[in-house]
Amino acid sequence: PLSALSLLQDLRSFRMTQRLEAQGKKNSASQYAWDDGSDHDGVRKIFVRGGSQGIQYIQFNYIKNGQPKNGSLHGYTNEGFTQTFE
Repeated sequence: PLSALSLLQDLRSFRMTQRLEAQGKKNSASQYAWDDGSDHDGVRKIFVRGGSQGIQYIQFNYIKNGQPKNGSLHGYTNEGFTQTFE
């Protein structure tokens, strides 16, 4: 069984997450552009691709008038794995 001391020592080995500045293309107002607009009725799927460097891209597919509508890809494609959320 694990003791309270061993659990505490295990917790000390975890590092706190570090907030990073946004990376990517900036629009003319010096803000990071990431807007698929509001021309849809709901979200159908979310695709997240990750790799050894972290998340590479995210893409939302939408529903508009009962039909699927693909959103823009936000990020870059490279080797990695894609997880789909429905």
